[in-house]
Amino acid sequence: MDVSAVNGQAPEDAESSGAHRDMASDVGSAFLPAAASTGEQAHEAELERVRAEQRRHAERSEMRRRLMSSSDLLSARLEQVLLELHETKQRMEEAQRTTAGLRRVLYLRRMSFQRRLVRRLLPERLRLWWDERHLSGLERIIRESGLFDAAWYRQAYPEAAASGLDPIRDYLQFGAAKGRWPRPDFDPDRYASERPILAFLGLDPFVHSILSGAKPETGQRANDPLPLDTDAVLMARAQARGPLLEGSEPDGWFNGGWYGGRVLAEDERFAPRLVTPEDQLASDMRFQVATSELTQRYGIRPPAQTIEILRKAAPVGLIRSACAKTEPHRDARCSQAMPRYAIVTVRSGSAQHFRSCAASVKALMDRDYEAVGVRRITWIVFGGVADLNSESVLDLFPADMSAFVVELERTSSHGAGGSLKEALIKAGAEWHFSLEEADEIEAHATAVLDFYSAHFPRCRSILASPVDIAGDGEVLRRNRNASPDLLFESGLAPGQFVAVRCDLPLNREGEADARAIDYEALLRVALDEPVLVIPEYLHRHRWLPASDCKAAAANSSLSTARAMRGFLNLFAQQLAGQSDDRGAPQPGPLTAGLCIIRTQGSRLHLLAETVASVLDQTVSTRPCVVVHGGDDVEAQVRAWLASQQLDALVIGAPDRERRRGYPLNVGLDYVRANASAYDFAFFLDDDDIIYPLYAERLAALLSLTGCDVGVALANSRVPWKPPQPGHQQLPVSALVAGNFIPIHCYAMRTAFLTANPLRFQEDIDYLEDWDFLVSLLDAGARFFLLPEVLCEYRIIGDGNQNEKRNRDHFEQCERMVLEKGLLAARRLGMKRFVRDLAAFDFEERAALSPAEVERLVEVRTIFEIQMTENRR
Repeated sequence: MDVSAVNGQAPEDAESSGAHRDMASDVGSAFLPAAASTGEQAHEAELERVRAEQRRHAERSEMRRRLMSSSDLLSARLEQVLLELHETKQRMEEAQRTTAGLRRVLYLRRMSFQRRLVRRLLPERLRLWWDERHLSGLERIIRESGLFDAAWYRQAYPEAAASGLDPIRDYLQFGAAKGRWPRPDFDPDRYASERPILAFLGLDPFVHSILSGAKPETGQRANDPLPLDTDAVLMARAQARGPLLEGSEPDGWFNGGWYGGRVLAEDERFAPRLVTPEDQLASDMRFQVATSELTQRYGIRPPAQTIEILRKAAPVGLIRSACAKTEPHRDARCSQAMPRYAIVTVRSGSAQHFRSCAASVKALMDRDYEAVGVRRITWIVFGGVADLNSESVLDLFPADMSAFVVELERTSSHGAGGSLKEALIKAGAEWHFSLEEADEIEAHATAVLDFYSAHFPRCRSILASPVDIAGDGEVLRRNRNASPDLLFESGLAPGQFVAVRCDLPLNREGEADARAIDYEALLRVALDEPVLVIPEYLHRHRWLPASDCKAAAANSSLSTARAMRGFLNLFAQQLAGQSDDRGAPQPGPLTAGLCIIRTQGSRLHLLAETVASVLDQTVSTRPCVVVHGGDDVEAQVRAWLASQQLDALVIGAPDRERRRGYPLNVGLDYVRANASAYDFAFFLDDDDIIYPLYAERLAALLSLTGCDVGVALANSRVPWKPPQPGHQQLPVSALVAGNFIPIHCYAMRTAFLTANPLRFQEDIDYLEDWDFLVSLLDAGARFFLLPEVLCEYRIIGDGNQNEKRNRDHFEQCERMVLEKGLLAARRLGMKRFVRDLAAFDFEERAALSPAEVERLVEVRTIFEIQMTENRR
């Protein structure tokens, strides 16, 4: 580059000027040598300045070029994503057109359980009328309000316009289930998320907003033919805004905070939220991307079956409500103005990052000392001091921290559980929290805890989300909080930070637990007093290699499921319902049983096998064959059994006009009349077989557990084919919605049958066995489920077929038993369902099918509805 041009001179002027300078230099060289030297230095400095400017200009140009290239690539990627979405949408629409007959299912899935139950009770020919009546009522409400924007709906959803349906009818029948908006300023999903009760009641959000007079403005949607809220588009936006406010993530700007059931106000937060909805959206998408990458990197598996089922089937609405209503204990003292802290770490001897953990503790102690001028933090390490010295950890800490060293030496010679309380007292700590040996504490942790303990002086437990890091310290994800009332559903995040005030009772004896608070103890606390969830990040949780993570996740799933069961049992004590105050039966072996076998005398070969299986039992069991037929049929059965040398009691049930429950009642009458001779009784049909240990195992179950009804598993068998697994067990309370216990799978205490005059229905041809089980449940019988196969039934006859000969009568029987189940649920109360759910071991059986999970959810809804009815 021409220097003269840079200095603002024309080349000719610069050349002329240079000639004059040379002449002056020659004339005055003898007199001004210093001046000449100074001019050369200035000239060189100017050249260097120009070269530097050139380099900066080139760097800026290269940076602009790279940014433009990245922008072009991102724009191209976004266009590709939008194109793929458009193509996917077209394929989905094509699939919807080919499955038009299934569209009504989308509407039915949005109905509340109460309406689905009503539909189930109605005869099939009335169901379409019922659905149309309901839709017409909703359509009238929307049309009379004038709030539905039909023109916008047709423009925003061309497929709805092409269907030919009225826009309001299309929205109600198909659009609402697909998440379509009824107008450009009403987001149904957002409206429903702010009112969780709508999902429970099965109400349409838009109709609810009309009836309640709520303002429709819940957002703004552009009139774009492509969906604007798909995950792919939001992901692209988040990647485009990646650097946005990145420095504010550690301050918890984008994280939630709660005290009990309420959201923290801005003046209650250590770091106020200064973000827009767009910033929050970008941060949320970054969190989703990071979570997906972390899951793939470490091979994280979904929670165990038990955890998922408990979260779906438990009365989470009642749990949320109970946790949200908690108040601080009046007798709880206020936190000190300058609390002392104890950090608890358990050494396993295998950590490779303990020195980083120690360095972070030292940084926290140093900053805290600079801030308050007092050494108030004690690090309690459970592990050998010799190991710590060999790792050169103690030399990180200054010599004036003698209490820290003494604490290490003292706790190294004691068990962790027995010495923690003593160590906390010695340290004078008011708060303590756990820090894993591979984790790192943030240097501002105590400053944040000081702030919140001052603003919430009666709070005794504080939670914070972890920053997830890799082995080399790379930040993988800034985890997100869940409110305390969702603690049962969300669980504890891996590495969750939990600070506990030392006067908080954590176990049933009222003493502080060893090491740190566990999940079950935290659930109990949340049910008893408000838990504070803060948005700031106070520590970094280091993830282990994938193989170690899987092992840790398996152990965590087991402990989490156990904690959830324990909490549900505790929660059940607060619920109204049937009490278990009656004492358990007197202990003692059950030595004699009676088997009631129902037959019509038409399958004598099968009957012989059934009686033989009873006689083969290892416990004394008397077969009692009840013949439903005339005297001639009874005589024929007697003769047949005698010819087969089978010793069985045969009694008659001669009234042929009565139905299937009648012979079983005859057998029950015999049991009650001879109660002193038999300790337990059970039923069989003449196509059932019990295995040799059936009576022994169920008698032992009744004796050892003190239950009234012992239930086993059964195989099913098509004649001449190998046996197949039969019905799978469910929590006993699920009997109010459907049967899963065949009649030959359970044995009952004779004493319970004598004390409760239960009977089988004699006017129905179907489901009399289910009806009797509901009667047992309603009478307060205590069931115990044994996950062992002890019998089998053969697939013969109409009762075991899906297609019934008399479909109308079958539906009538089903309605009758369902109505009886509703009454039983009302009398038993939610307490019974919660206890049955907590007691059931879902890991002992095969994975639940979607239909079985849906049944459990329906059962919970039945008990919730009946609980509401009782309150009225």
